[in-house]
Amino acid sequence: MRWARLGVLAYLVGAIWRYYWIFYAHPPTDYVYSDMAWYVDYAKRLLEPGYPGTIYDTLYPPATGYLLAATYALDPSWQLMLTLQWLMALAVPMLIAYLARTLFDTRVAWLSLILASLWFPFIDYTGYFMAETPFTLLMLLSLAALLRALLTSTTRRAIGWGVLSGLAFAVSAEFKGQALMPAALMSVFLICIFWKRQRKRILLIQGAALLAASAVMLPVAVHVTRLNENRPVLLSTNGALMFLTGHHGHYGNLFFNDDKRNWYFNSYNPTHVERGNDGKSVYAFGVYDSDQIMQVAWKWIYRHKGESIQLSFDHVFDTFYGSLPWPTCSTSDRRWVMTFQHIFLVVILIPIFIYFSRHWRAMLTLKPAAFGDLFVFLPVLGLIVTVFLTMGEPRYRIPFDGFLIILAARFYTGQARRLAVPITPPALALPVAGVNSAVGPMLEYV
Repeated sequence: MRWARLGVLAYLVGAIWRYYWIFYAHPPTDYVYSDMAWYVDYAKRLLEPGYPGTIYDTLYPPATGYLLAATYALDPSWQLMLTLQWLMALAVPMLIAYLARTLFDTRVAWLSLILASLWFPFIDYTGYFMAETPFTLLMLLSLAALLRALLTSTTRRAIGWGVLSGLAFAVSAEFKGQALMPAALMSVFLICIFWKRQRKRILLIQGAALLAASAVMLPVAVHVTRLNENRPVLLSTNGALMFLTGHHGHYGNLFFNDDKRNWYFNSYNPTHVERGNDGKSVYAFGVYDSDQIMQVAWKWIYRHKGESIQLSFDHVFDTFYGSLPWPTCSTSDRRWVMTFQHIFLVVILIPIFIYFSRHWRAMLTLKPAAFGDLFVFLPVLGLIVTVFLTMGEPRYRIPFDGFLIILAARFYTGQARRLAVPITPPALALPVAGVNSAVGPMLEYV
């Protein structure tokens, strides 16, 4: 009962904090520059009668621009978008708590709700016209729907939840391409379960999710490919830019000059500046020219193989340990994000390392008792692979903090007696000490 009261109180405080942040302390309308300016400009271009689109529109995944355009068309004051931003932010802690409750128990759920409600990085990104808030919501919704599909008792309902999971994943990917690798790893995980347990329903769920996702992503891919002068692209052309920015040595500032179209672009990463990599490199082609960007990147990697590998590990390190999440690192609220990054290290990351040191064998060997832990860890592993291949900073990790919060809550509730927390130790459904086995119902149906 005490944890329930604390959870409700934390959620209400978080709701008020989010409202204050969005409408008073940090309204997104006061921070329209850099990426945010691109999104807003793109949204307004979409509303121009007969606007055909240009190659410049392929630079980012399109969903953020679509969302801003739809809300701006209904309310040019942006108040509708701010309200929607607040509602999406309210749903994020609830989905995190739902995943924790369904996979584990109420203790983990309440603690996850408390941490997620008061987690400033989630609140911070509601103060910008960026992709992070809807992406976080849709990614969590996709996994929640997938979990329902695996747990439901009828095949028809399982397929229905699989369709919802696929739709939510597809739209999340149209906000940020970081959804792709976690989805791929989750698919491999489910195939491994199918292989070991021969549960055909898993294939039906995955097939339904794939068809639903394709129905959303393929038309967008065709449209973006047309804008990209018929050069194939799935989501956007900035994947090559991320790859080059992350693997070009000490060049923290990249300038792309497309004299043919009279378009110019500057890209930099805060972690490069933090590491002192502030060199400048200028290219005589557009930032959307993925082929030329990849040629430059691979040429540099071939000449600097050792440094390139080191940079990849630096990206993973920066994503979890870096203290300068963009764009708040360039505002007067810089101290807030740095403080919460230190809190993240002590309260979230270190407990997770301790937890994994005890249970990694069960997860690595796909023990049924560890399925719940794998379900929330695989998206984080997908993020690690993504930043290893491209570039890293805390901004890319923050949408995944909900999964890390759940894992940290697993550690704290499992250590109830030692930490003198006023709760009873979790009752395990299977006799595997310290390892989750509350996903027994999942095994019954899948």
